[in-house]
Amino acid sequence: MHIGIGQNILRVHQRQPLLLAGILFLCGIYLGYASFSMAWRWMSAGAALCAMAFLVRKIRGQASGLHGADLVWIGLCSLFLGMGRAAWDRAGREEECTWLAHAETKSTSTLSCQIGPDVLATTIRGHTVRYTFKAFDVRVQTPQGDQPLRYLPLTVNWYASDEDKAQAPKAGEHWRFRGRLTLATSRRSPLLLATLNTGKSETRSMRLSNAEASAWPLRLAQVRHEARRRMALGIEDWPVAPALSQAMLLGCAYEMPASMRRIFSESGTVHVFAVSGLHIAFVVGLLMLLAGMTGLKRIHWIFLIAPLLIGYTLITGARPSAIRACMMALFVFLAPLLGRRPTMLSALMVTAWVVHAWRPDFIFDVGSVLSFAVMAGLIAFMGPFCKLFQTLFGCEKLRRYEEMLRVAGRARKADWIHRGGAVLRFVADTLAVSLAAWLASVPLTGYYFGRFTPGGLLANLVITPCAGLIVVAGTLGLITSFIQTWLAITFNHAAGVLTMLMVRVAEQTAATPGLGFNTGKWAFWQVVLWLAGLAALAAWIAWRARPKDGLAWLTDEEK
Repeated sequence: MHIGIGQNILRVHQRQPLLLAGILFLCGIYLGYASFSMAWRWMSAGAALCAMAFLVRKIRGQASGLHGADLVWIGLCSLFLGMGRAAWDRAGREEECTWLAHAETKSTSTLSCQIGPDVLATTIRGHTVRYTFKAFDVRVQTPQGDQPLRYLPLTVNWYASDEDKAQAPKAGEHWRFRGRLTLATSRRSPLLLATLNTGKSETRSMRLSNAEASAWPLRLAQVRHEARRRMALGIEDWPVAPALSQAMLLGCAYEMPASMRRIFSESGTVHVFAVSGLHIAFVVGLLMLLAGMTGLKRIHWIFLIAPLLIGYTLITGARPSAIRACMMALFVFLAPLLGRRPTMLSALMVTAWVVHAWRPDFIFDVGSVLSFAVMAGLIAFMGPFCKLFQTLFGCEKLRRYEEMLRVAGRARKADWIHRGGAVLRFVADTLAVSLAAWLASVPLTGYYFGRFTPGGLLANLVITPCAGLIVVAGTLGLITSFIQTWLAITFNHAAGVLTMLMVRVAEQTAATPGLGFNTGKWAFWQVVLWLAGLAALAAWIAWRARPKDGLAWLTDEEK
């Protein structure tokens, strides 16, 4: 049996070499950040040598297809590429930190930047408000002249009184700030980050120019603000429903009350507020319905869906999990146009390559890691788990009974059996999806948050379908708000009721003893061991599902 599983793993890699390449590319990025800071040139040279060795082998070789040695060269090339990309980014951050440390005078720094699309206002100590935002196009004043920050991400904390909201920085504006620049390592990664703390005084902060009408941060902020207003029509006075539905559909997670965030975290269901595969899937479903109504051929749907999907991803803040889901959907729709058969696993690996080649630091982003891990778990286990739970719920027996009733001419009773079977299949599939996502997220939840939440498996049976329906209702409410206000209010009320149901389920799950408890932060080897066990389980399931010859079971037992 063990030999059969090993042969099945080799066969999967031969059919989809991107699987091995993608895994080793991600491992290389992690090693590049963890161990190698200035060796990116050596890593790139190693990748080039491995690629040359692979090409020479294929040119000299007579056999077609990929063999074990070919996979070794592809894997080594991917590993060195990942290490080189991460080492390059880390070297750039360290170099900028070095000259920033030497450029500081009297513990203050002066810089100019463009305000990012998200400005978070937090009230602290009475009437003092802290405005936090990401800075783009950063230029730091030094004795040698202005120096740009290309690698080091900068976060600005701007403090002012509650009465100065009108003068606060807004998306797309250009400002000059003077304050204390702090360089530190991230809590969850070896990445270097920069933070500037400043104040409202004109000697410490000054608006250089207003946002241009065509500036993308301003346009995105305006579109998001208008969408939030329309999604709240009719439910403005509801306690938390507008904020939670906007967080799910538009990615405005910073608007969530801290108490609600804690409840959903403790219940193991906070993932529904990350704009990722679930939300993109429902949005893609609506776009597919729209594309089908236009009469376009299926292979040309990409030309209609791609701009709308990219626009939705940008409006939601272009967070790592949303970027992953968007790119994966685009690759699936692009495959038929290129004459390729779309597979979810290939799309996931290509997306991982592109996303982390562009932003290797996403390897440490919690939302991105959870998004990729949960999606991989769904691809590996959703199909087998759906069959398992449908068998346990007797869906196949009901289907055969329905066929017998129809043959016997009892169509009315067969229709009732059909409806009951559809309900059972929905419950079985929901449980399968919840279990697959939970298995993939358990080690990461333990590693990042130090919690084990078995109650999340049960809570997701209600919360995940509700989240999908909220996305649909919120989207329809947003669209119909341009047609009839009363129709938009109807959909918004439906989204509000479902949101309150989610809150009640999360509260009960978090309050029930034994459904969630602290375990302490997992060690890295524990995460690797859990994921290795899941990979072995997936390989065993695939091997058991492979059709065998009549007497193959004899040879399997002997092995």
